[in-house]
Amino acid sequence: MTVQEKIEMVQLRGTLCESGIISLLNDKYAEWAMISFEDEYFVTYSVLDSYADICYYEDIESFENELRARTYCLNLPTDLNGEVYE
Repeated sequence: MTVQEKIEMVQLRGTLCESGIISLLNDKYAEWAMISFEDEYFVTYSVLDSYADICYYEDIESFENELRARTYCLNLPTDLNGEVYE
């Protein structure tokens, strides 16, 4: 199963817990979501172009509990060298 197929499956079958946008350098941003699915928590994120319809990168991480998933979400802006867009 590819990363894109796994992301689509989790997004379609899971329950959205939380989501957000991170502002990045060079006219890019990241959309992320924390999803609960089959007793696991998944965090997905995509790095996108602010002006063109381009996806530079997609990833999904799985966690056994909600606390670890939330911690990953809180650290995501630092890991991507960006700022939370509010």
